[in-house]
Amino acid sequence: MKEDTTLRPLHQSYKVFDNLYAGEYPGDKNPTAAKEKIDAMLRFGVRHFIDLTEEGELRPYSHLLPADTTYTRFPIKDVGAPDSVGKTLLLIDKITELTRRGGIVYIHSWGGVGRTGTIVSCYFTDYIGESKYIDISAETVINRMRVCFRDMPKATYRQSPETDAQIQFIKKFVATYKEAKDESDRLRRDRIRGSLMAGAAGDALGYTVEFMKYKNIIAAYGYPGITRFELTNQGKALISDDTQMTLFTANGMLMGITRGAIRGIGGAPEDYVSVAYQDWYYTQTGRKYFQGTKYTWLRDMPEMAHRRAPGITCLDACKALGMHREVRNNSKGCGGIMRVAPMGLFMAVHPLYSIDKIDEAGAEIAAVTHRHPLGFLPAAMLTHLLRQLVVTETEEIRSSIAKIALETINCLDKIYAGEYDKEKRYLADLTRKAVALAANGKTDKENIATLGEGWVAEETWAIALYCAVRHIDSMRDAIIASVNHDGDSDSTGSVCGNIMGAIYGYDAIIDENLFCPADKKFKDTLELHDIILAMADDLHTVCILREFDYDSTPEKHRWYMRYCQMIPDGIAD
Repeated sequence: MKEDTTLRPLHQSYKVFDNLYAGEYPGDKNPTAAKEKIDAMLRFGVRHFIDLTEEGELRPYSHLLPADTTYTRFPIKDVGAPDSVGKTLLLIDKITELTRRGGIVYIHSWGGVGRTGTIVSCYFTDYIGESKYIDISAETVINRMRVCFRDMPKATYRQSPETDAQIQFIKKFVATYKEAKDESDRLRRDRIRGSLMAGAAGDALGYTVEFMKYKNIIAAYGYPGITRFELTNQGKALISDDTQMTLFTANGMLMGITRGAIRGIGGAPEDYVSVAYQDWYYTQTGRKYFQGTKYTWLRDMPEMAHRRAPGITCLDACKALGMHREVRNNSKGCGGIMRVAPMGLFMAVHPLYSIDKIDEAGAEIAAVTHRHPLGFLPAAMLTHLLRQLVVTETEEIRSSIAKIALETINCLDKIYAGEYDKEKRYLADLTRKAVALAANGKTDKENIATLGEGWVAEETWAIALYCAVRHIDSMRDAIIASVNHDGDSDSTGSVCGNIMGAIYGYDAIIDENLFCPADKKFKDTLELHDIILAMADDLHTVCILREFDYDSTPEKHRWYMRYCQMIPDGIAD
């Protein structure tokens, strides 16, 4: 029977939302028929397949899918229900994530009835749960799902969900949804904290040896190089301009978002980082181009007023911006990529844009100061990767890190179709090379040397990515590898730390007492620790103010002071 794909991907399927459909198994025992069905679904716009069948239950079809599609298996026993609310919520989060990528998501079991209806009901639980004005009940979500299911032809003689076990699971999912959602939110906050904090830790570890050759590092510290913080007389591990500018990026974004919230209109978050960088420029030079105006609560903090080898390109670009001049350079230095992490982290929990636009925003932040395509294209890739890591289960990351890393290549073609073809090909080749090197038997020193030294953005990206993929099981080992080489150790350490921290989180850093001597604690040792933690938490929280409501709670007062009055209220450090 020829598939009717004018109204739905398959004859036996139904619409949940414009970008989400559900139904029966899209394969077939006959390979030719299977290919015809898949081709019809692709023409309809399906790009993401969620398979609820068990392995071996049906003939596989994933080998028929083109490279620009995704396939996820979440096995549920036939006529059964999922075995975990937590794992099911992770699946729902993934489905939500895929709907933001573009293309249609298709959820299926064998017949597309019981197991499929169970997951669709759970999806509706999450969808309704986002609203503060609708009460969630199992009856509500099941009825919502059944309204959609009516459009599936077999609904005339089948009911979904179809077993008591499935209905009982939906009731359990609804009953424990808030608790599970709160735990998911806690984990994401931990990862945002972890990414900023591990980035700062990698920066501090690498800052000590930034201008040393590998042979001199080994001579000074022994093999494999520096592995612990070098502390000042005050017992602090110093961060560099990399962490400073990362914090100003976050502060600028949050200031812009706050203005939009209290005024009802505002620019995009990335549009405000250039004025935040004016405040950073003041901390480095003492020069104010906007007299009487400041844009960040960071600017007047004594802890920020230290020159830590700031990049000349960043300084010159900030000077030009302050004088209302166009930034003109052809720099592809790493001063752009090393500061863009806040965009990917923020958008992982507050997706204001499509994924393509999020990636582009990361590139735009780097392009404020670095105008060569290779100075900002890698920033889009890092933004894409960090956002993806924050919303992906740790075990999936560990088992699929190479695949996840290579997916960053596709984001550039989506954002810059027909532009920068030479640079995109080069970056794609370099990214593939970094991932391939991670699987060979050579030393980190040998492999990193073939990728460069990290003074330019594409090399910083490649080295950080290589170290993360090679040492995916250990945040410590990955960052150590990323700083012990001949090049820009603080920037490669910072970006690698951003990646690994987004996987393992802040609690893991504290538990491991990362890079600290035995008699020191991480919280007391890393410079700006409390400032970094506060900024990470604000990225996770986002603006809690509304027009004419600035001071009704202590939390709102603190936010108002930070992002309207530019005063570091509640900062202990």
